[in-house]
Amino acid sequence: MQQASGRDALGAVAQPLYQVWRADGRLLYRSAGAPIEALAPLQPGYVETEFAGQPYRLLTVASSNGAQLVQMAEPMQVRLSSMLPLLWVVLQSQLGVFLWHELVIWVTVRSGGPARWPRCRWTGSMPRPPRWCRS
Repeated sequence: MQQASGRDALGAVAQPLYQVWRADGRLLYRSAGAPIEALAPLQPGYVETEFAGQPYRLLTVASSNGAQLVQMAEPMQVRLSSMLPLLWVVLQSQLGVFLWHELVIWVTVRSGGPARWPRCRWTGSMPRPPRWCRS
């Protein structure tokens, strides 16, 4: 029985399944636990399938000359459990950028903005100086 952590009831990590096929449909190699039958139709691309009562995300890739096809399947629970820590890191970094942005705006406004910063040197080439450059 598979648990949400990607481990089975005995604590073993669910392993991905691999199969290598010839273009004519003959199985050349397979990983331990992979079935003798094709996990999905032998067409390049992604597909979601079931094997042994578990949902899998499967990718089929053809070799450059099209003579072999490789199928790689990973349990969906493993994919989801490995995605959550990444999602947490992304959310933390986005929150950090937002808070830094807000801090810069707050400091700028509290310091009086650019009008209180060192004056610019207006050379007179423009009809009138920018608003923040006027004394």
